[in-house]
Amino acid sequence: MEHLIIWSLVALLLFMGFGALYGAGSFIGAALRSVFRNPRD
Repeated sequence: MEHLIIWSLVALLLFMGFGALYGAGSFIGAALRSVFRNPRD
């Protein structure tokens, strides 16, 4: 039973980590696209 709890926590952490990476990546990608679309000279 303890192994089930540990694996569920690990899966939850992995899911949150991937979600955070995906959110940060999409945010950085949008920022880079806006910067490259409107160059600040």
